[in-house]
Amino acid sequence: MKKLLLLVSILSCLTVSCIDKEFPPLEELGGSVFLPDGPDLFTITNVEQVRTSGTLRRISLTFASIYNDLPLQQQENITGAVIITPRREVGIGLTRTSLVETDEYEIGQNICYSFFFITNNGNSRETVHCFDVE
Repeated sequence: MKKLLLLVSILSCLTVSCIDKEFPPLEELGGSVFLPDGPDLFTITNVEQVRTSGTLRRISLTFASIYNDLPLQQQENITGAVIITPRREVGIGLTRTSLVETDEYEIGQNICYSFFFITNNGNSRETVHCFDVE
């Protein structure tokens, strides 16, 4: 009888662990792109600087992320993305590929944009792109 109870106990533990499946954190997945020395998570494909007055420019960015190239387990842990511009933080959807700034920047100013994913476990490492306003 004790052997039967032990067997039932072991089987119930195995059953519960299978039902209560959680995906591992992104950083624990093998070959994760979220490791510090991984590839850029976002790339800027185009920067347009529109003159608004003598020395001011408005910036438009076109960018791409590696989201669609990630393994499904990593995609399921990502809930959104954020861009930190020189003056604000902008939440973006995972399919968004452009940002048109409403702020103006002075010619000669060096500006940076930080991109990162929002995950179930926090945020991914950031990808930073900087350039000079011309």
